[in-house]
Amino acid sequence: MSARWVELVSAVERAAMARGQELRWRIVELGRFELLEWLGGGGMGVVFLARDTTLGRNVALKLWKLPREEAEQAVLHEAQCLARLSHPNVVAVYETGKVGDDVFLTMEFVDGMDARRWISSFYPTWREVVDLCLAAGRGLAAAHAAGLEHGDFKPENILLGEDHRVRVADFGVARALREHVTVEDDPLAAHDSAGLGTLAYMAPERLMGRRGDARSDQFSFCVTLWECLHGSRPFAGSTPVALLDAMERGELREDEPVLGIPRRLRRAVARGLALRPEERWPDMDSLLAELTAVRKRPRAQQRRRRVAGLVAGVAFGTSLGTAALLAHRAPRTFSPPLGITSVPSATTQAESENAVAPSDLPSLIAERLRAGELDAAYQLWLDVQADPAIDRTQLALESALIAEAFLSEALSSEHADPKRAHTATGYASSVAGYVLFTLQPETPEHEAVAAATDVVTECVRLMTEGNRALARYTELHNAEVDRRCVCSGAELHTCRGERGFIDADQHACLSVIIAEDDRLFAEHLNCITDATETRAACLGDRCPDLAASACQRRWEADVAACPQPSNELQGRLSACSLVD
Repeated sequence: MSARWVELVSAVERAAMARGQELRWRIVELGRFELLEWLGGGGMGVVFLARDTTLGRNVALKLWKLPREEAEQAVLHEAQCLARLSHPNVVAVYETGKVGDDVFLTMEFVDGMDARRWISSFYPTWREVVDLCLAAGRGLAAAHAAGLEHGDFKPENILLGEDHRVRVADFGVARALREHVTVEDDPLAAHDSAGLGTLAYMAPERLMGRRGDARSDQFSFCVTLWECLHGSRPFAGSTPVALLDAMERGELREDEPVLGIPRRLRRAVARGLALRPEERWPDMDSLLAELTAVRKRPRAQQRRRRVAGLVAGVAFGTSLGTAALLAHRAPRTFSPPLGITSVPSATTQAESENAVAPSDLPSLIAERLRAGELDAAYQLWLDVQADPAIDRTQLALESALIAEAFLSEALSSEHADPKRAHTATGYASSVAGYVLFTLQPETPEHEAVAAATDVVTECVRLMTEGNRALARYTELHNAEVDRRCVCSGAELHTCRGERGFIDADQHACLSVIIAEDDRLFAEHLNCITDATETRAACLGDRCPDLAASACQRRWEADVAACPQPSNELQGRLSACSLVD
């Protein structure tokens, strides 16, 4: 980022902070625009939320610093073409112009979140993921029909507004820059997503330096959809050579997939990821038609499940918050606002041949939670929710209780097993979202709506970026401690304490501190976790002298470059009894 942009960003952030504290502040002006907030930027561009004082509206204002006159002309031409494209799933481009040496582009400002944040915050079902990407794909297809390409399609460029409309952002400019800007013009442009397209989402033909076409956008779209469904991008690699090697081998990664993904959906996305463009779908419309067919296709046969092995005389409550608390001694509790309803302890043969009824669902899920089968419990809810013959209102009423159960599961394991708590929170948020979507429009004052709203509120607290970062850090840190204990041959329990194993009490201590500055600690922990993952990969299965290891020296350098809390906060972190 240029020195002038750094100064501009600093001025905008100071003004925004002053407004938040109701202090006197000076408006940061750029031509006819008032700069209100810095939204992001890279090596060749910076984006602000701005007020257009002439037209009286908020816009996203993007400034480009282009080293060549032909690049400037290319971006202006591309933006002018985009301004003529009107589609509900494409961010509207208003105008282009110049301010000093910078080319500016004004676009519709979308108040909401991008797809990456949505996926990580709400644990959507595969159908919800497909719905989001279908909407984005329609915007992509409309641009292709108008002769335009995107060139940098990725989750960050899919925006979900507060109006629930999906839009694709940053259309076309990456392609124009790629054709007219070289690495020699700006070395930052060669790194990741600084303007020429994001490496991890590029089609193989573009990785090899060829221009590509609309089918290259299709490839990037399928990388994004795969990542949203499977928890990781389909091909491993941080360099063009490594990515191309993985693509040629056809190695598709699946880390933590959304449950219940149909094989037909996987095949559809895999075809869009074909190495050769001619082997992909003919166009986006063909791919979208297949995704729509998969999305709407009714299940040929619903899975049949009924109550089995319930203890005679024991009536399970449909309040999942209560059921889960019977199975776990949680350090904190979430009190369900709904009453307890009994369910039958036996079923007839005729009943057992039917699909699970909503009224039976809470007790069945309670059984799975008591058995520690968290994923199976959520899958059961998905199975019933997917039944086209189900009574949606009744299911929503029961789901309010089920959401409470998953939340109680999260609360009970928040510090003892952060990864499990993170998963349970996502399930609670997803089920509560179903309740609100089903009941709130018709009965906003219903007690089930209030219960689901309370669940979502608590889930937001549990799923902050800092808490997610701490869960990831804790898992990796503890695995590293165990590894070093095994390498030393020491007794595991004693060694863990000596080497700083993060137990439930220490995790709780860290959680309190992190809550005070979520963003700073998230950046700090994510950076350290990335460095530690790199060290683990470097060491492999070996047990070298860590102090003399090149892997350790690289780790120390990487950690030193991470964002650091203040000395006071560092002291408070140390007070949680952590040792590296």
